[in-house]
Amino acid sequence: MLHTILIVDDEPDILNLLRLSLEMAGYRTCVALNADQALASLDKEPPDLVLCDIVMPGRDGYAVLAAIRNNPATRRLPVLIISARGRPQDIEQALKAGANGYIVKPFSRRQLLSEIRRCLEPASNLVVPEGILA
Repeated sequence: MLHTILIVDDEPDILNLLRLSLEMAGYRTCVALNADQALASLDKEPPDLVLCDIVMPGRDGYAVLAAIRNNPATRRLPVLIISARGRPQDIEQALKAGANGYIVKPFSRRQLLSEIRRCLEPASNLVVPEGILA
């Protein structure tokens, strides 16, 4: 099955690099430059996984993550955060907010694909942290 990944990042160069890397690895992609575009895309055609930056103008990646986790139709959708913020408290905050993983920029293509494969395993292997499904 061909998996679709929504990439959310406000940096066009990073967005295109991720898109090309994922398409070369055999994934379908859709892209969003901000939270509003991402949430509109989720309403139209839910992907199999979301890669989301944290720092974006307007609503940030946490707003995207909260909207995904608070929507019954998407609450179990795997979300990987990709961010230049790599402090332990940043990673912990994202995981507590419901992210399924956190990748610090810059990252290797191998690391990215490994995390994506891990998240796309059968949904029964994914755990949404307690308190997220309020």
